[in-house]
Amino acid sequence: MIQKNTYVIFCALISVFTLTSGGIKDKKASDTAITNDAPYKYRSEGKDSEIKTTSFYLTMRDGEKIAVSLHLPSDLKKGEKLPTILHQTRYWRSMDLRWPVSAFSSRFFDLYNKIIKKLVLNRYAVVNIDVRGTGASFGKQKNPFPKEQISDGAEVIDWIVQQSWSDSAVGLLGASYTGMAAEFLLTSKQPNIKAVMSLYTGFDFYDEMIFPGGIYNQYFVKAYGELCAGLDKDVFNLSTKTENFLIKGVTPVQKNGKRLLTKAITEHASNFNIYEQTRTINYRDDAPPDKNVQTIDELSLHTFIDDINAANVPVCLYTGWFDGSFALGSARFFNNLKGSQNKLIIGPWDHGSIYNCSPYVQEACSFDRMAEVIKFFDYHLKKKDNGLDKEAPVHYFTMGEDKWKTSKTWPPPGSAAKSFYFSPHNELSMQPQIQQSGFDTYIADSSAGTGHNTRSESLVFRLKSANMYDSRTERDLKLLCYTSPKLMEDIEVTGHPVITLFFDADTSDAGFFIYLEDVDENGVVHYITEGLFRAIHRNSIGDVGYKDIVPQYTYRRNDISPLNHGEIAKLEFDLLPTSFLFKKGHSIRVAVSCSDKDHYNEITPNGTKIHVYRNTLYASKIILPIAQK
Repeated sequence: MIQKNTYVIFCALISVFTLTSGGIKDKKASDTAITNDAPYKYRSEGKDSEIKTTSFYLTMRDGEKIAVSLHLPSDLKKGEKLPTILHQTRYWRSMDLRWPVSAFSSRFFDLYNKIIKKLVLNRYAVVNIDVRGTGASFGKQKNPFPKEQISDGAEVIDWIVQQSWSDSAVGLLGASYTGMAAEFLLTSKQPNIKAVMSLYTGFDFYDEMIFPGGIYNQYFVKAYGELCAGLDKDVFNLSTKTENFLIKGVTPVQKNGKRLLTKAITEHASNFNIYEQTRTINYRDDAPPDKNVQTIDELSLHTFIDDINAANVPVCLYTGWFDGSFALGSARFFNNLKGSQNKLIIGPWDHGSIYNCSPYVQEACSFDRMAEVIKFFDYHLKKKDNGLDKEAPVHYFTMGEDKWKTSKTWPPPGSAAKSFYFSPHNELSMQPQIQQSGFDTYIADSSAGTGHNTRSESLVFRLKSANMYDSRTERDLKLLCYTSPKLMEDIEVTGHPVITLFFDADTSDAGFFIYLEDVDENGVVHYITEGLFRAIHRNSIGDVGYKDIVPQYTYRRNDISPLNHGEIAKLEFDLLPTSFLFKKGHSIRVAVSCSDKDHYNEITPNGTKIHVYRNTLYASKIILPIAQK
């Protein structure tokens, strides 16, 4: 009974982590296999005893010691060569359990247990490391992705290819931070890297993670900073009190591990903290308080796109419509990658594929993510002719219709940009306005928020259920809403909606939060996607170093334009991408707010009054990418 209860607790615990969910079997799934008539065949079950795990330190060129866990098939034959998957984490490569729970763990218990086990069962070697300055590794983490860490990764690969079990082919795997660590490692141009599978990652860190639309994402940044600070003190603080108690800390390496771990932890005390280094920043080019910390752009993947492309390595990007802002980040990344073997998969899930969050099918995610991971690596590392090269580069899930679709490009070709205009009586009309004047007054309600079950909670492992963005019907009562008549036919929106807003305000700045929503036949409102923007950035349109899909803004200090009282200003910005089928008999709604108190800094804490214009001269509208039949 003790062993069974322990197993149940652990299963509940690891479901909150990025690399452990996504594999519910024996359940009718709405998000089934996407790329084959039959799911990709691989070995999904096996005994722990089939895996041999060892741990040790590798000493880097400058003397720092990196903690490594090596996972190999226990029946590895002499002379057998395997491709290797390298995973670099700052979330502990392995967890040490408290007694008596530890007595029931047959081997190292780690956050990546399921994925490592399946890889090894399919004859891959797995090398999992604590990056410099984290976990059981020595050193200090100066930045989230310092140059020293990239050099460490390349040096670990040099070690891998010298081992007797290595066939010299290395694949990089990661999710969220660990996925971005894999992408950064491409800049080393290490020749043995043959493929990268990267899940839930961004591209422009300022615009997608820390300051979406120029507004500080305080909830996420603070929560993430606290999470990492706890781990760096060897304190597990990612879940409930029960689970936090069961986890003793990071697992030491096997030889002299406890003594060395104590010393390593002391070196992490002065690690970079994302909240401390960003809370005084407002603009893209602002320097952090610590002059040794790089600017957000200097830490952002888009800055290194030329080096990444020079590596000439196939990349598979995997994300979800509710995965923070990473559907936008992954789409941008995909569109800036060169080569013909890159892939983009966008499903109906959150950060980590824990839940299917499609408004009308909210349940635990049943998509077999490991089938896509192993298929990708089988093709590129084992050279299996498994049909991957014949698949379309882009796979995306249309919510509402609940169907997978493919495309050669993102966004899919053939869509038409259709304008829906803000109109009198809070109507959203397909016809432009013919009146010469007209506006609606909105006094910003600073109590307006999105609640605590959103894409933001998802990013820090705090999502409570698949029912994201609940109570939209009630929340919209605090917002300025425009709703279309009931649709006469189905309308599929796939791509990047863009809002055009004409307004004046009685303040020199304002924040805008725009929500695209579906109103069903019973009048219940369902969240689809959102966009946000800080008004002082409206004139900062400019190139920031990469090809974009949406209006691009610099967000630099010298490009800001304060609002003039009473002067009509224009905003044009994107909402996060989506694919959703608005059904016949439903209505499309656009809701306008000036705050999200639950997640973002308040731009006008003392309130603001705005006029939103809707006439022939100043036609506020949303432009929706409508898929053609």
